[in-house]
Amino acid sequence: MKLDLLHDKTKEEITELWTKHYSEKDAVCAVIPTETYKIMQGRFKEFNTFLFPLPRKNGYEFIMVQFQGNEAHFTTLINYQAHKENAPECLNLVHYTEFSESKGIVLMVGEFDKEVMTMLEAKCLADQVEIYYSRPSPSKAELVRRFNKEPALFNHNHLIQELNNLSIS
Repeated sequence: MKLDLLHDKTKEEITELWTKHYSEKDAVCAVIPTETYKIMQGRFKEFNTFLFPLPRKNGYEFIMVQFQGNEAHFTTLINYQAHKENAPECLNLVHYTEFSESKGIVLMVGEFDKEVMTMLEAKCLADQVEIYYSRPSPSKAELVRRFNKEPALFNHNHLIQELNNLSIS
C-alpha cells in the first residue's frame, strides 16, 4: 500500500483502508496508537530479543524474535540455534511511523512464511509482541527482563504457563 496516498485521510479512514487492504492478503496487520507504540519501542530497545511459545499440534514450538529499529524479525528457535543471525525468518513485522505525529497512529504489517506457519499462528505471535511489549503484567515483564538480563534464571516453561493463562477479551 502506498502510504503517500493516505496523507489526506483521517485516522479512521486510514485504519479502515489499512485493515481492509491486508485482510485480502497473506499478512497480519494492526493500527497501533502512537502512545502505545512509544512504550513498545522503548521496550524493544531495552529488551531487543525474546522467545515466544507457539502452540502446535503436538505441543509448542519456540520462536525467537529480535527487534531492530521499526522491525521485528522472527525465526524458529531450532533455526536460530543452528544458524544464529543467518537463520531464515518465518515472520517479519514492520512498523510504519509516518502517521505517528500527524494522525496519532503507527501502521504495522507482518509477512510470514506460509511453509512454516499459518495466518493464525502469525497473528498469535504478533499478539504476544503486543502483550509482552506494550502492556505486560508484572509476571510477563519479569520474564522479558530475566530472559535478557539474567538468562541463567529464565525458564521457558513459564512462557507456556503465561500463554495458557491468557484471557483474550
